Amino acid sequence: MQKGGGFPFYYWLFGGLLGGILIGWFFHGFINLILRVGLLIGVIVVVILGVYLWQKATASRGGSASVKSDIPEGNWRDIDPSGRR
Repeated sequence: MQKGGGFPFYYWLFGGLLGGILIGWFFHGFINLILRVGLLIGVIVVVILGVYLWQKATASRGGSASVKSDIPEGNWRDIDPSGRR
């Protein structure tokens, strides 16, 4: 100890550095977990969006056109907008 009654500045500096290194070492696993979970959620969202858009594209191309229906097609006829027959 010094005559002034306190620890020298470099004791506080090295103590703070050591404390910061230990706290960073303790919490780096938690931060890594947060980053990995975020990456996993991002990949899952991209895959789900891709599957959704692929399903939508195949359905709009006529994916259900091969399904046969027993309901007969209706015939179009011209209707007079004035209501006369």
